[in-house]
Amino acid sequence: MNISEHDSKTKRILASSKLPILLALLAIVLTLPALSVGLQLDDFVHKLKLLGQETSPVEDASLFGLFSFLDGNADRTRELMDMGFLPWWTFENIKISFWRPLTEVFHYIDYALWPNSPMFMHAHSLLWFGLLVFCVTIFYRRMLPVTWIAGLASLLYAIDNAHGVPVGWLANRNALLATTFGLITLILHDRWRRNQSQLSLVIAPLCLALALLSSEAAIATCAYLFAYAVCIEPKNKLISLAPYALVTLAWWVVYHAFGYGTWGSDFYLDPGDEPWLYLHALVERVPALLAGQWGPLPAGTYLMLPKPLAGIFVLASMAFVIATTLILYPALKGYRNTHFWFVGMMLSILPVCAVDPSDRLLFFVGLGGMGLLAEFLVCSPTTDRQKYRLYCLYF
Repeated sequence: MNISEHDSKTKRILASSKLPILLALLAIVLTLPALSVGLQLDDFVHKLKLLGQETSPVEDASLFGLFSFLDGNADRTRELMDMGFLPWWTFENIKISFWRPLTEVFHYIDYALWPNSPMFMHAHSLLWFGLLVFCVTIFYRRMLPVTWIAGLASLLYAIDNAHGVPVGWLANRNALLATTFGLITLILHDRWRRNQSQLSLVIAPLCLALALLSSEAAIATCAYLFAYAVCIEPKNKLISLAPYALVTLAWWVVYHAFGYGTWGSDFYLDPGDEPWLYLHALVERVPALLAGQWGPLPAGTYLMLPKPLAGIFVLASMAFVIATTLILYPALKGYRNTHFWFVGMMLSILPVCAVDPSDRLLFFVGLGGMGLLAEFLVCSPTTDRQKYRLYCLYF
């Protein structure tokens, strides 16, 4: 088989109508080792709570308190320090409490059906990851004009090594749910705007609500909705964002009325309560996350380094991101969707900067990143040698 025949066969596979299912299965197969991981970190806290064995639960409006770790009560914090759950130097008024009722429901289902089998719980998470990749493929096919290029972007997303560890952590299932419902929102929004589907107009904001009730990370969905209005809509019809703005505002009001949020933690920052600390954190976290998306090292590498080396790592990440942008963006600036992928990616990184950098935060960021990379590898006038070098650097 000559090269042109091989390329033609590859394009047929990437354009196949079965590709969404095939990539979903591929994603599940690649993450099958997660079945043997068992429980880790927060998973043990979830087990205690759902089996009714927690001795000092946080009293709040959550269903089971799975993500209500600390409520700012100094007496309870000291009690947890005495029990050994927290180090002695913990700030006594620290608050780390999240409202994720939909995610809690799915964790409750795990312990209701198979309380002593983490393997089945992980299988449950893998099914969500498969559904996520299925939705990613559908979304790329709607947004990219050439079907096989959309297939390439979907393949890159499905095999992105940044997804491996977070998919294998049960307590991180909230990210899978939030990204899946966020993608369904984006698909329905495009269907409404492109095909004038009034049913999609009704369902899309509801899906955004489900995403937000899964995790705060779902706010990144709004980044792509904004990018769509600015970069895809023919006349920058920002009015189309009104239904989503109302849903997001309602969620934010209820979230804070119930007292959820963070305070006194370097790991989690609430942009509303600690704006200056958050803005300062952006300087370090944005380049670290983008380097984690595009480069060979995990996004959280600098957290494991001594302070001088961590500073050097952040500067190196900045240089890497600037160099990557200089390579990618000029080569694609003439293509219609480039601005959409770029703006969506950059805006979606802002919400996750409220947390210390980690690859588990890159589900939304990778959506724009893989769209850009696929268009660059296929459409740009850059030489094949340069594309190959960038491809090898990424993987």
